[in-house]
Amino acid sequence: MKKQGKKVLVCIDLTIESINLVKNKIKDWDWIGTSEVIFCHVFQPKFYSDYFLFGSYFSGSQHQQMKNIIEGVLEDISEEVFFKNTSSTPHYFSTCIFALNKKKAVANYISTHNIDEVVVGTSKSNGIVDLFSSSFGNYVIDHADCDFRILKHGFSITP
Repeated sequence: MKKQGKKVLVCIDLTIESINLVKNKIKDWDWIGTSEVIFCHVFQPKFYSDYFLFGSYFSGSQHQQMKNIIEGVLEDISEEVFFKNTSSTPHYFSTCIFALNKKKAVANYISTHNIDEVVVGTSKSNGIVDLFSSSFGNYVIDHADCDFRILKHGFSITP
């Protein structure tokens, strides 16, 4: 079966800095040859202990509500990026992954969904150094068989 076009995963932290970086950097890209763009946030539930019992910050019903809110934010971002709906605009959608281990969840999503390229942003403080020195960056790059596009404030590097 012939592949229609590449699939791109855009990983977004839900911080103003990350959202603005993604919106400003990718809105004018040439998407010809791209069939799908998935805007993704990985939410890592936090656990706390109280009197030796463990629980999470939200229950099962709140889990779906949180997922809907996050995917709504990601949809707003994607609609801003693709506000000029042209013939070269790829199919785009949003997903929120809940995982205790973010790096394994992203690497698994990349392999199970046949992602061709991952777009990630760097932090403003240490930039690319942080991406490659973090266990998250190292793990995903080592375990994902795809290209990476790294966004940094002021410039971007394409593999």
